[in-house]
Amino acid sequence: MPVPFWAPAREYTKYKNEIDTAMQEVQAKGELVLGFSPEIEKFEKSFADFIGVKHCIMVGSGTQALAVAYKSVGIGEHPCGKCLQCLENTEKPEIVRAFNCTNVVRDEVITTSHTFIATIDQIVRCGAHPVLVDIDETTGLIDPELIENAITPRTKAIVPVHLEGKMCDMGRIMDIARKHNLLVIEDSAQAIGATYVGQKAGSIGDLGCYSFFPAKVLGVPGNGGAVTTNNDEFAKKARMIRCNYNIGKNQDYDVNWGDNYEPDAIHAAVLNVKLPYLKERLEKRKEVANRYYTRLAKYPIILPVIQEGRIYQDFVIRLRTTEERDKLAAFLKERGIGVLGHNLRPNHLYPALGFSLSLPKTEEYIATQIRIPCNPDCLDSEVREVLEAFDAFYAQ
Repeated sequence: MPVPFWAPAREYTKYKNEIDTAMQEVQAKGELVLGFSPEIEKFEKSFADFIGVKHCIMVGSGTQALAVAYKSVGIGEHPCGKCLQCLENTEKPEIVRAFNCTNVVRDEVITTSHTFIATIDQIVRCGAHPVLVDIDETTGLIDPELIENAITPRTKAIVPVHLEGKMCDMGRIMDIARKHNLLVIEDSAQAIGATYVGQKAGSIGDLGCYSFFPAKVLGVPGNGGAVTTNNDEFAKKARMIRCNYNIGKNQDYDVNWGDNYEPDAIHAAVLNVKLPYLKERLEKRKEVANRYYTRLAKYPIILPVIQEGRIYQDFVIRLRTTEERDKLAAFLKERGIGVLGHNLRPNHLYPALGFSLSLPKTEEYIATQIRIPCNPDCLDSEVREVLEAFDAFYAQ
């Protein structure tokens, strides 16, 4: 019996009447876009309340959320203030742009290679420089003890990435950030609903970023994302950035070159249907995970870290070697079981991206990992099928 890695059609079928009604109402009223849609405002308020913050700014994807967050705090490239172009415009600094400066200063942002590339590429798109450090080999998350050694006078921010439903050591990271007066932007795309000492992912740092890609624990039929913050100024700036600084409507001269990161009302309407069910669906994922923990503990694999407050965006196991991982992946796929994550390459090992560094723990983690189905729509029979496949693999 085939076992899908994730099953978006099942989720839709379960909530079909509510989702269809919500989408049809948006269409019927013609309230389709930002500025004309109460659905977007409703979701932003509900999601802010869920996370426990003052502000939520919905955007078109998780990648856009990162871009808006980085730009809203001023991460990027800046005029040096020393070259001829800068010195000639000391009386009119508003007309000095980094692209006119002959000695641009680029911010540095410390993050991890163990992440979806958007975390890193949006730093580059802002004109800043990503500084990658290794992970903790047990959690698979950024190692806080390596962050401080990577700080330089140009460091502007730290971007901890909460992966697989696990949260980084935010206590230690926030201590480091306060000590060095750095911003913290949480990439919480894979940790919606996870908590660290009672605080939700994305509510601890200066800003949080989320993805509503369909495979996430809270997804839309397409793509979506959000930025959260308790900082009024960051929120104001984020709302301006997501819609080209409102140039035309905005009479304020404090504008810049912008982009369109606006969400759409149909996706917001679907999220308004799904958000009330999120807690229940996270519990279902946990039930599936607990069955795996119980039955797979006898095999020579590394099971996911059991962390207080974590969720199960993914159930990621690791094998002793890459060869063994590949054999298991092939075996599971032959039995029709959906698996992911077994064919990834660490971001810093792509030659075209220009990173010349070794991150051995990151490389080892990715080289031996595999994700098995752990979605809330898994049938009991499908979980049994996965477990029986493991029994058969290790009985060989």
